Amino acid sequence: MLGPSMEIMIQVGARFAPCMRHVDSMPPDERYVCLHTIAEKSKTPSTDPRLLNSSCSLSSICGMTTFHQNQVPDQTYRLLTPLFIHTGLIHLLINLAVLVILGAKVERIINSLRFSLLYIGSGVFGHALGANFAPPTTPFLGCSSSLFGLFGFLYVDLLHSWRHLEQPIRYLIKLLLGTALSFILGLLPGVDNFSHMGGLLAGVILSLFLWPPIQMDVRNESNKKKLVLFYLARLLCLCLYGLLLGILVHHFTTSKIDEECPYCRYLSCLPINGFCD
Repeated sequence: MLGPSMEIMIQVGARFAPCMRHVDSMPPDERYVCLHTIAEKSKTPSTDPRLLNSSCSLSSICGMTTFHQNQVPDQTYRLLTPLFIHTGLIHLLINLAVLVILGAKVERIINSLRFSLLYIGSGVFGHALGANFAPPTTPFLGCSSSLFGLFGFLYVDLLHSWRHLEQPIRYLIKLLLGTALSFILGLLPGVDNFSHMGGLLAGVILSLFLWPPIQMDVRNESNKKKLVLFYLARLLCLCLYGLLLGILVHHFTTSKIDEECPYCRYLSCLPINGFCD
């Protein structure tokens, strides 16, 4: 993809589960062959004097901030940092192209502040869902979950503007084709479809919270009730987003999804040629 090596991606903030929680296949109290010297995920015993000079702790492999609480991996902020880094130039250009096309439409409807909240909120939520299902020792990065959040917003906008559009069915088909194509690409190795799903869901929820204020005459009692319901719906959407995000983060840090749902990974990869191994 014309980009940095895997160890660089991990050290600058890729979503890498062993840096965020305890992972049985990469426990934090063992020594590992440094990623830039030998193939990734190689593990060496710390008692071997021949390899001590070339071995690294998990904290050193992860980079960023040091672990706290007796070296327990706790870099949960890696749900945010992947939004700003990419696997390479091609990955970056593709996401930039989609961002320009979708982002321009969304930002014209809501202001820049609301757009930023939608973009970041969808991205974090998407990575939180993806982290629960993705292979634990594979790094993931990119803003695809944020872009799916924009898709989610556009679906809500289409529903809101349906009566005012000349060809709403045509617009819906375009959205569906774009979403379907992105999900198909999510079946390729190294792409996380669960992050896409999470971003789409968060985009729908946050769009209801971030929707521009309704302009109406508040002197009318009926309008007052509508306005109260509008802001109540906003508050409920925000609470729903926070609740779901909290559940996802808690589940990721305390559970082993591979044991609970061993077949879920096939929603994000094609079970051919060892793609899912």
